[in-house]
Amino acid sequence: MTTNHYVKTYATASGAADASTLAGDRDQGVDEKFVTGQQQQQQQQQQQQHDDNDNNDVNDDDDYDNNNYDNNKCNYDYDNNGVNDDYDNNNDSNNNGVNDDYDNNNDSNNNGVNNDYDNNDVNDDNNNNNDVNDDNSNNNISKIIKNNTSYILTPRNRLKIATWNVRTGYQVGSREIIVRELKRYRISIAALSELRLTGSGTMRVQVPNSDDYMVLYYSGGEKHVEGVGFAVDQTISKSVIAFQPISSRLAVLSLYGTIKTHIVAVYAPTEVSPDESKDEFYSKFQEVLDTLPRRDLILIAGDLNAQVGSNRQGWEDVHGNFGIGKMNDNGLRLLSFAAANELVIGNGLFRHPRKHQLTWKAPNGKEMSVLDYFLIRRRFRTSLMDVRTMRGADCGSDHHLVRAILQIRLKRPCPRSTTTKRREWSKLADPTVQQCFQIVLTNRFAALEQVGDLNEATEQFSKVIKECTEEICPIIRQRTQPWISDESLDLVTQRRQCKLTNKTKYRQLNKEIRIRLQNERNTYWNNVAQELEDAAHRREYRSLYTTLRRLGGKMKRTSDNIKNIDGTFVRSNSERLNRWREYFQNLYNHPTPGGSPADPPHLQDTAELIKDDEPSIAEITSAIKQLKSGKAAGPDEIVAEALKAGGKPLINRLHSLLRLIWQSENIPDAWKEAVIIPSFKKGDNQECKNYRGISLLSVVGKVFTKVIQQRLQTRHEQLAREEQAGFRPGRGCCDQIFALRQLLEERIRCGKRLVGVFIDFAAAFDSVHRPALWKSLVAEGVPDRIVHLLQQLYEGTRSCVRVNGEKSEDFSVYTGVRQGCVVSPLLFNITVDAVMRKVFNNRQGVQFGDNEFITDLMFADDSVVFAETEPEASAIIQDIKDAAYPYGLIINADKTKVFTSDGSPAIVILDNIQLEQVQKYKYLGSIVEEEKIAATADVTNRIGQAAAVFGTLTWCFWRKSNIKVSTKMRIYKSLVLSVLLYGAESWTLLQSDLKKLEVFQMRCLRRILSISLRDKIRNETIRKWCCNQSTIFEEIQKRRIRWFGHIYRMNPRRLPHRLLWKTRTKGWKIQRNAPKKTWLKHIEEDFVRHRLSPIEAKEQALDKQQWKVITRNVVNGIVAPTAAYWLRGRPPPDVR
Repeated sequence: MTTNHYVKTYATASGAADASTLAGDRDQGVDEKFVTGQQQQQQQQQQQQHDDNDNNDVNDDDDYDNNNYDNNKCNYDYDNNGVNDDYDNNNDSNNNGVNDDYDNNNDSNNNGVNNDYDNNDVNDDNNNNNDVNDDNSNNNISKIIKNNTSYILTPRNRLKIATWNVRTGYQVGSREIIVRELKRYRISIAALSELRLTGSGTMRVQVPNSDDYMVLYYSGGEKHVEGVGFAVDQTISKSVIAFQPISSRLAVLSLYGTIKTHIVAVYAPTEVSPDESKDEFYSKFQEVLDTLPRRDLILIAGDLNAQVGSNRQGWEDVHGNFGIGKMNDNGLRLLSFAAANELVIGNGLFRHPRKHQLTWKAPNGKEMSVLDYFLIRRRFRTSLMDVRTMRGADCGSDHHLVRAILQIRLKRPCPRSTTTKRREWSKLADPTVQQCFQIVLTNRFAALEQVGDLNEATEQFSKVIKECTEEICPIIRQRTQPWISDESLDLVTQRRQCKLTNKTKYRQLNKEIRIRLQNERNTYWNNVAQELEDAAHRREYRSLYTTLRRLGGKMKRTSDNIKNIDGTFVRSNSERLNRWREYFQNLYNHPTPGGSPADPPHLQDTAELIKDDEPSIAEITSAIKQLKSGKAAGPDEIVAEALKAGGKPLINRLHSLLRLIWQSENIPDAWKEAVIIPSFKKGDNQECKNYRGISLLSVVGKVFTKVIQQRLQTRHEQLAREEQAGFRPGRGCCDQIFALRQLLEERIRCGKRLVGVFIDFAAAFDSVHRPALWKSLVAEGVPDRIVHLLQQLYEGTRSCVRVNGEKSEDFSVYTGVRQGCVVSPLLFNITVDAVMRKVFNNRQGVQFGDNEFITDLMFADDSVVFAETEPEASAIIQDIKDAAYPYGLIINADKTKVFTSDGSPAIVILDNIQLEQVQKYKYLGSIVEEEKIAATADVTNRIGQAAAVFGTLTWCFWRKSNIKVSTKMRIYKSLVLSVLLYGAESWTLLQSDLKKLEVFQMRCLRRILSISLRDKIRNETIRKWCCNQSTIFEEIQKRRIRWFGHIYRMNPRRLPHRLLWKTRTKGWKIQRNAPKKTWLKHIEEDFVRHRLSPIEAKEQALDKQQWKVITRNVVNGIVAPTAAYWLRGRPPPDVR
């Protein structure tokens, strides 16, 4: 008995095709509204017979039948015929001659048995109405209902999917030609744009001179313009769950597979379209994506009419390495949209010849670009195997067919980690617990025997602290949500016990638990917001990004499948640990320079001398207070919270231990040990080179090094080079970014060429030659006792690697400063200052004002040196290389770049190697461009970074309706806005740049409120609903005015101060074609806007508190009382 199965199409109200089209379709036998199961089976058998007998297919290299199958050959077509690109020779995963890709019997085991994965319903995922839209979809949906469905997208099958702007599917015969070309290239599903069919529905399109056909799903408007749709192979159509005709620019096709797949066909407005139409399109596009389940595979294909270009700075998570061209406005919109939705643009992920990347050719035959794209969820990035154009396909369109290969790739289960269970160290912050802790410590310390051996005394001290903290701090119970307290879990246990015995109490507990969990979650997110705001205020951007990854579930873990040096994979835990040990041993032990380094000259100065007497209790107390809480314990398993809670008993005992160390000038062996945790950076997570090591050191040892660091810091601040701003109090990245922008601004506007060389030292901190370091300390006036103590700390240092709770064997480390040690940044600065003093001792540098010169800018090892000419730049860079070598510092020529202010070519040579010249460079996270003062490139980069941050929190935070808007706005300000406006205080902005920033913020605010552009709500109202959020212009203005006051209060010798208040060099004139906008003009406009004269501004800027009030008034819209009426928000007087 054969069951009849029907393909039903529910036409939408606006989706009825016009009469002429349908009549023409019926005349050709194309339109078939009801197809029985018997007819389907006959058609499948005919198609199978046709495929088996077709051995003479013209221009079809993918046809591997039993007569021409070659098991030893893979045909890759990168030429112009564009036919073969199937990586699976015969598509037979079992090599038994059975085609696994398109098995008409749905037999995944090739045993002739029909595998019906779901006899009753197409969708197993609790979706009884087969509707791809889970919750709130109001769209009219064309449902394809079947009782017999097969998985089509599986780990065994590779699916060829295409996108094609066909220009029209309305003309007579155009649809037949399209499907003929798709069949020729073995395309299973094609997302078509510019179909120009009216209404929406489905039709069957026959391949000319063949029994084959494809099912066309189309979505259009009322006129024969625009239009999108899908052409689906007849064997694939049985796996279609639903077709959603959204509009003439958007449609969704849902497929059943190992992972449910949704393909979105798009046709975006062109570059010259009004901004309103672009905004409306992306708003609707966003609504469509929001309705699709996050767990499913989402693939976007179509003509986006965008050029994303080749520059991926700021868009690393969105854009691949192989893009071409330059970005336009639509490209920026697409990149921002992709970043906000955790999408990856597939076109740039694969290396192909340029001709196989370009998707559109202008009618004049000269202009070519990439306009058609594939985008996929970042989670399924590895499932996209290839994307390229197939130039041989033709349907009369100026667009090429773009083909992608899709194959589900599932992750291997990760082995369980055996890491040590975490304890609730936060209990030590309770004053009552601290008092009990100190009493226990006093008793335990009093019971200890006096020992003379330093290592034994250190072990006693550490053992007592560890045991006492374990008694007080319980192990944290594992939970899926960090905000659920133990008290709530106890209430849940009580509720379970009352379920059958006491219904009244059960209902009462149920209500109490619900209210308690809501309050705890709001409290948790408020605390997170406060933590982020504090980190942003302190400019601790590493903490910001760490919190972001934690909230978004993006914490990158170490891969268990790492490769050996020869490229083979490790096979066991012991091999894995040995490989990590081998890698870090080579990384932390660099070849030492031959011979003994020359003694640097002693600095002649009147700086404060460093005392070398024993540490005082006050110094130890100050050092303990400055330890950062919340950090992992070192090898001794003691955390900073325990030292802070120990009070006087602990400080007194630690003081005795440090006195013993000072007198013996020896260091405990336990303080020389380090545990290295591999932390993934970026790239292939199976390559060890893409990891950095995080060293965990003894926290007690950090107190000792903190005391030394405090003593050295005071003197070094008086001797340090002004050009160095790294790891120095009162200085940061903003100082160097502002100085660089001001220098370029003056030189560009006056037409004075500048050559800059951005130097990259290879593994700078890990390669410092220690004997040279000790001589630099002596030259700086560090007492011999402290130098000897530091030498003892570094002598015999050993490290091991910990992965998944297991440790490797120890290895010795004999080069570089210790990673994770509090005194290491200062030691590195002393070393690199000695190098730069030697190089620039007799050099004046480049001029930026009347008798004002600058040689370089440095932030730790990130340095840029300046010169007037190429020979001078070559001489400087060569001298730095020669001077740095005795200190173990090696310049990486491949990553060292040359930059000119006017964009002219510059030939800079290092060791007979010409350094690469770049048009733009990212210095300390901010991008500078040649010939430009405006921060356009940096604005684009910051939008990309902020969009990625915002998109990471979309599902876990922004879309949570039970989280208050005020809490969301605190997170937005501290996390997204801080990333968006990083370095904004030094920007010179164009109006177009400001508009891009404002558009991005409003898009974010609308998503926070779940409001669409189609709701027609004014921006002012949305900002008011978002806790009176200020505009981007006001935010930048506030940062700029605050920065002005900070610079004005600086020491006049500081570089930012000198560069801002410079006097123009005699003979220098502003060029006629020079940029008009400058940073100082921005400030002057800000003062005029707030009724401040330059003299008044300078007077008030000296008072830090008063300047804070002025800065705060900028956002609140408050101006001086002497302002004109129209500046106070009142109408101007009626002057007659």
